[in-house]
Amino acid sequence: MKKSVFLLAILLTSIIGQPASAIADDQRQIFNYSIPYFNINANNCSTDDPYTDSSASQTKSLAAEEFVLKYADSAYNIGKKAGIPYEIILAQAAIESGWGGSLLSSKYNNFFGIKASSGWTGGVVNMKTGEVINGQNTTITAGFRVYESPQAGFEGYAHFIHDNQRYSEALKYPDNPLKYITEVRKAGYATAPDYVQVVMNVEKQVEAIIKEKTSLPPSSQMTFEIDPAFSKGNTTSTTSSSDNSSSCTGTAFSGTTSATKVPANSQSGKSFVDTAIMMSWPDRNHTHSIKPEYLAGLKATGVSTALSYAQDCGHFISTALRYSGADPNFPLGGTGNMLKYMSSNPDKYTEIPNTGNAADLMAGDIFVVNQGRSHHIYVYLGEQPGNVRIASASLYERTADLVGGLEFDQWGNRYHIFRLKG
Repeated sequence: MKKSVFLLAILLTSIIGQPASAIADDQRQIFNYSIPYFNINANNCSTDDPYTDSSASQTKSLAAEEFVLKYADSAYNIGKKAGIPYEIILAQAAIESGWGGSLLSSKYNNFFGIKASSGWTGGVVNMKTGEVINGQNTTITAGFRVYESPQAGFEGYAHFIHDNQRYSEALKYPDNPLKYITEVRKAGYATAPDYVQVVMNVEKQVEAIIKEKTSLPPSSQMTFEIDPAFSKGNTTSTTSSSDNSSSCTGTAFSGTTSATKVPANSQSGKSFVDTAIMMSWPDRNHTHSIKPEYLAGLKATGVSTALSYAQDCGHFISTALRYSGADPNFPLGGTGNMLKYMSSNPDKYTEIPNTGNAADLMAGDIFVVNQGRSHHIYVYLGEQPGNVRIASASLYERTADLVGGLEFDQWGNRYHIFRLKG
């Protein structure tokens, strides 16, 4: 443990330019919890690689200039084909691989901790990784992809971005690193509020080295030649959108969800997530009044407009799902009924493991608990302006609002988490 902390402190100092002890807790969270692929701490995970001694899980991190010069061409080539600012590819790779110090990146060219799914036909290396399962820290052995070259490793990341619809907004900015990484974070790649700042700090360092030491143009001056292999929904890419990635702190779950799409039968004219936001007060100064948009939803779905009804957590989620058209058949009330309904309809909902890690979530994920004295349901909204993350109501206490923190258990009882299928 002491060795891990010491190595992390050195690495943080090299990236941020200040002692690790001076880093704010929310910024430190970026490295410990929020990056859903390869985490800096994973440099110190042991390995079951039969060709490598299990104690040699960390190789020497490269100096910033050495790292950039070694991988700049690979990142540039894939960035040009995928329409992604290559400086950001390098910056994220530097952060997530510990400047190339992770065994997974230095030996196996896997800079983003991409796991080997059942459809993967390439090489696989089994490595131990720490994960959070049912709220408990545990160590498992997982298979990670082995790439033939850094170029292929960066290409794996690019395919992941293209194959997940939630990153489509980010792909509109191939020539703007700041806007690209801002949209990537907003789409759920990371949850820490300083994530963009941290990545851009490294990006500026990368940019300076490229300008001084190479002849590569900045992404802002590039002409992109998008390879058809990166077309949305491509199933022959080197990375599948169903892949799980891993760090020493959690597991990422990728894919698409219908929660942010506007159904053809939507009465609200919005997606489930946007409908929930629209119906919610932005504060708790209206705890005993129904927001007009919420009242419209109640009327449109033909249910009671009584205040006691609107103050019920289950009725709020039900109205949002029905009014948006995401699920017109969702039960009207009762967390027990709702839990049973989602569990019994795998064609509509997927229950994802509750790892206690926000990096595993997607906008629209529904949290529900019905055990002991815990009876509650709410919706995770992703990262919204004003640090808003959830929408919920509470029986006899308040109508829907956007106030409150993300919680993975209530009074010791673990939430179930369900995701609308894409």
